[in-house]
Amino acid sequence: MKQNTKDPSDATNFIFGLLANFEDKFEDDYDLEILEKWLETEYLMNSKGDQKFQRVFLEKNIEGRLPQMNEIDLKSYLPGESALAYYLWCDTYKNTANWQYPSTNFVETLIDNSSADLNSLEDGIDIMEVTLGESSEIKLGLFRQWIERHITEDKKNFPFEFLPFHVEYIHIDEKGYTEIKTDRVKGNTETYSCTKPNLSETKIMKVPSRITLGNGISWLGSIRFPICLSQVSKKKEYHLSFPEIPSMFLKFLENLPPLVGLGVMQDKRNIQQILLDFFNSKINLPHCIELESIAIALGWDLPCKDKFTMNLITMGSLLNTRSSQADGNWPQPLDELWIGFQLICLSECRFAYSTFIVLTSLLMRNLFPDPDVFCCTMELNQEGSIQWFYDVMSKCIGDTKLKPFDSNVVKSRKMMIKSLHRIKQYEDNTWSIENEPDHLIIAFSEMVPDWANPVYGGALHLQTVRAKFVHQYRSMKMMKIKHRTLEPNLAKRDINPDLIKTITFSRGILICNSNKGTLKPGLINHPAFEGKVFNLEDSNLSNSELNELSMVTGQDKMSGVLEWARLNHSQIGNLLESLAHIDMDTYPRPWWIERTFVYERLRSMYYYLYNAHAPVVPSLVAEIRKKHDRVQAQEETAMQRSERILANHSRRLNLIAVAQQKKTSQPKSLTGVQQQIYNQVPGDNLERNKKWREVSKRKQRRLKHLGGYIPKSQWKAMKKAGIDPRSRKPSSDLQEHEVVMMTDEN
Repeated sequence: MKQNTKDPSDATNFIFGLLANFEDKFEDDYDLEILEKWLETEYLMNSKGDQKFQRVFLEKNIEGRLPQMNEIDLKSYLPGESALAYYLWCDTYKNTANWQYPSTNFVETLIDNSSADLNSLEDGIDIMEVTLGESSEIKLGLFRQWIERHITEDKKNFPFEFLPFHVEYIHIDEKGYTEIKTDRVKGNTETYSCTKPNLSETKIMKVPSRITLGNGISWLGSIRFPICLSQVSKKKEYHLSFPEIPSMFLKFLENLPPLVGLGVMQDKRNIQQILLDFFNSKINLPHCIELESIAIALGWDLPCKDKFTMNLITMGSLLNTRSSQADGNWPQPLDELWIGFQLICLSECRFAYSTFIVLTSLLMRNLFPDPDVFCCTMELNQEGSIQWFYDVMSKCIGDTKLKPFDSNVVKSRKMMIKSLHRIKQYEDNTWSIENEPDHLIIAFSEMVPDWANPVYGGALHLQTVRAKFVHQYRSMKMMKIKHRTLEPNLAKRDINPDLIKTITFSRGILICNSNKGTLKPGLINHPAFEGKVFNLEDSNLSNSELNELSMVTGQDKMSGVLEWARLNHSQIGNLLESLAHIDMDTYPRPWWIERTFVYERLRSMYYYLYNAHAPVVPSLVAEIRKKHDRVQAQEETAMQRSERILANHSRRLNLIAVAQQKKTSQPKSLTGVQQQIYNQVPGDNLERNKKWREVSKRKQRRLKHLGGYIPKSQWKAMKKAGIDPRSRKPSSDLQEHEVVMMTDEN
């Protein structure tokens, strides 16, 4: 047995961290053993071995179900005997104040459609296929529009735009591949024919035969390469043709959303290489998101990351990966292909689509258990927050590959993420893996929290989560990633005491964390603040009670009210309804009407948690509108005054111009022009200055009558002579500290 080398204090941060020797179950070819025992048939690598094995699989398999076996308990392969999709389902079902994407119903749809059976194609799946070089440009254009429409439809269930991407291959011998490549360089466009080689041969090459796209649940797209199949003397022959591919379709491929799958980086490379070698078309497909990298970020600590294992643990169903060669029949058009092989295409896309959504949804819930602090700080709603974070995730750990690491050294989730290294692509389509993780991978690893993985219940304490978000926010600022449409509040806001106070409800960031996990949904109060949290359930919400709560808990009223609301999110609606019954016209004015920001923050908190609008308090809305009206009136008055001042300046300039013309036409002095102009167009502050001068004169007259008054000229003379005027003894009517220097009228 292999020894568990993880740090015990960090074990709950992994998916399988507390399951001792769990990885011993996943020995080499364990998947074949499970399939053969369940199907009671042996997989044979002969001319029709894939078809036979797939037929038995489809006859026994039930879509969305985990088979019951006598010899092997398949649930024992799952963490906590449940697939990760069921942990996600429980989180969406029980914790209503949470990320609302994906919805509970949609998670159920993913679970029900995992794997495939003989009835899977009878569910009204929309299927469309084109063949490169054979389909007309009109059909290729319709296919592009069809893909774009379905991607838009998928965004209604999940906001992030991505595309499951899988490639089916045929095999030809290496010599034949070299011949084709050489002929294409010479401009030879003749069809090349070859016999399907024996897969046991060492020098064979994989040639892409079909690209499958789509979610596999409601739609499936297929891009077929111009390869024909024929049967000659019980042997399959491939006939490869090399027509010109329209540039508009190549451009469409380059502009696809991020590609998702297991081994999708290699698929991307193979497609680019075959287009370059066989069709003289150089393209750069979109960046890829490897499911392996997502699993590592979530804490997948099994050495097995193949499709069978990942589908079993993530979706709780079986995937027949042994028949993936389809007996070499992949060149056939999709509608002519045997239904069992069509279902392999379907299952591959379902696997990529469902696994990506489940793993990334659990990852986002693990990193950011409180949607309110994320949405509020970033100033994005839930849909925008998910779109933005997934874009960040795809740029941080997309196009990466896991480098082998020593499990005795890499004991934490952060260190596992740092074992992901960026794959670099060069102009000639050669690839290399970087020696060290780049700054984006490192910054992403720093966002990983210390609390438990979703398998063990996730985060427990609200204050810990919000304190950690301060550090996560700093990491996201350091990434400097820009979204093509969204602008989160990163550049505008500095991490200062005011921001920390707002994020943490004045609790600070030095809070002890517990990573033991929990069985209860939601976030609770930290033990360190027991008895130090506002209780508004039994309060009459008056100023006196709020002041008393503030004194008892040591929190300011705003932080105390908002922290209570977040801990008791189900009571936010009741609190707002109670505010509607408070008399806002009393004296002193209620704190709520003086701090209308708190009312707006309560409503935004409700919206960020439930993705729905909270009840409205009419009196507070009216007060907010009054404030808006006052500010608007002030700005309008200021603008009118500015316009009046500008008009007066313009009139004075005109008068100066007239005076200059008179000077040139007839002898006349320009002395006193300013006084003449201001007599015609008075200064803008004329009346105010008159009043000020009158007040100043009356004040000076009163001071002269009191005695002790020193005229300005005498004051200056005394100072010049080295005498301090304030040392003079004042008259009996004026105290020493009341001796003042005023400007003499004369």
